Amino acid sequence: MIQEFQKYNDPFFAFWKAFGYYKEASIAEAISELSGIQMRREIQYATLIALEHFHQESRAIDRESLKQLKDEIYESRRLANTKSKLLAASFYTFTGQFGKADDEISEIREETADKLVAKGWLDYYIGTESSLVSFV
Repeated sequence: MIQEFQKYNDPFFAFWKAFGYYKEASIAEAISELSGIQMRREIQYATLIALEHFHQESRAIDRESLKQLKDEIYESRRLANTKSKLLAASFYTFTGQFGKADDEISEIREETADKLVAKGWLDYYIGTESSLVSFV
């Protein structure tokens, strides 16, 4: 199955593969995996956020890279599409940054199934009552 995703060069798969490396404490591999997709417009914003997080978690923090990533995040946030913002929200949720996840979700105006799923995961992780009833 992994070969199927690699064959199609799916950036979403690469993003979550990098997250898997991160969870296995292979931060250098996670950074390397994301570096290969960082310019993919459809997930650029989320990728830059993950790269910043991974750099901050690495043993040897590269201050220059962090500064550059912060600047790129600021610029890409303006241009980010809904999918990238929801991916960023999911990343924030799964790394325990619940306030940032909620901010990303709240900024998305359209009510979609993907937004509902991201909100559901956030609610689950923070242990609050889900706001699903108001959507349905």
